[in-house]
Amino acid sequence: MPLIVFEGPPMDTDTKRQLVRDFAKAASQATGLPAEIITTVIHENPRENIGTGPMLLTDKLADTSK
Repeated sequence: MPLIVFEGPPMDTDTKRQLVRDFAKAASQATGLPAEIITTVIHENPRENIGTGPMLLTDKLADTSK
């Protein structure tokens, strides 16, 4: 059973549906396996839980909007 893990920002349900469809289709085309056996896990990460360099992403984005 192929597994795709996606780490990204919080998303609405429709966006997740599209993401899962697109991943399954692409993985199926690349491997020749049926899309129905592709499993996708979405891990949503709020900006305050991500650091880039020495800053939290939420602080970095706030800093660039000034």
